[in-house]
Amino acid sequence: MRYLRSFIFALCFVCVRGDEDYSFGELATDVGSGLAVAACEKDEKCSEMMPTITVVALLIAAISLCVCPPEPKPFNGRKTAKRVGAAGSGYLIGQSLF
Repeated sequence: MRYLRSFIFALCFVCVRGDEDYSFGELATDVGSGLAVAACEKDEKCSEMMPTITVVALLIAAISLCVCPPEPKPFNGRKTAKRVGAAGSGYLIGQSLF
């Protein structure tokens, strides 16, 4: 029951208006990333390797930011909240499945 309430609460952040640009592909990616984190949390080998993978990914991201800085875009807090809500929903689904 706790997972159901948390899932419904997370869906409040995922709801999209018709005029906003949040494609199904982005939603699937965000939910999939939450599922991947939940699955990795349950697997012992993956849990042991995750800190190393995270450090390597952060180093690659930092180098790419230095080499090719992104173009400035206006901050869209609502879209960020939707992405966090979708990833959280995927994590909750993964916790209940795995």
